[in-house]
Amino acid sequence: MVAKTDEKNVPAKVVSALTSKYPKAHHVKWDKEKGNKYEATFRDADRKHSILFEADGTIVETEVSIPVEELPETVRQYVAKNYRSQNITEAAKITDIAGVVTYEAEVGGKDLLFDVSGNPLPGSR
Repeated sequence: MVAKTDEKNVPAKVVSALTSKYPKAHHVKWDKEKGNKYEATFRDADRKHSILFEADGTIVETEVSIPVEELPETVRQYVAKNYRSQNITEAAKITDIAGVVTYEAEVGGKDLLFDVSGNPLPGSR
């Protein structure tokens, strides 16, 4: 379950990790996630970021918005072939704690997930 929370309710180690890694983050919104994790959503320069932290400040996952043109060509080709009447409305690059990169393409209100090579992944939402 996800619940919005104020920064004052976020562990100091998490807030410190965010400000250390993203000193230009502004208008940060916090969510308390299940499993005692915290998600910070903010803008840094011209990109939207969503960073998931453990309570000890360890970054579990980063999601950064990217222009559609930065998606792998294979992702764009897949969407053009399988969702002919729809366009990609949002795109993001996701990196997990192990450094594994996936891409997210929002098409028709649905989030499609792809590996770093642009192959579709199960679990699109």
